[in-house]
Amino acid sequence: MADEWRIIEAPSWARSVDLAGGAEFCDAAISPIVYALHRNPLGFPDAPGVNGVKLAKTKIRVRGRIVFPSMRLWFRVNEAAKEVLKCWIEACPPYSMAYSQDWWNEEDDGDPI
Repeated sequence: MADEWRIIEAPSWARSVDLAGGAEFCDAAISPIVYALHRNPLGFPDAPGVNGVKLAKTKIRVRGRIVFPSMRLWFRVNEAAKEVLKCWIEACPPYSMAYSQDWWNEEDDGDPI
């Protein structure tokens, strides 16, 4: 698609992924965010107190026997190049993990992750 944004990773990304549970876990945890980043990264709010950085969050969710905590993705946007630079990923503090009351009814797509 010509309208999609290109997503790239900052050098800090690999370290944060390792700390947050590994690539397979993080990819599955933030897949809804990545989908949205390809389409409209400018729709996410600016990170409070950090110039030029945006912040995306997921809600806590369960898929099969895996619990994905609420995750935060810190990223930068280059509008001219239509690029999104993923900078850092981390689990949100437990007190901020919002969840849907229907999280236990979420359809399982059969994917173990």
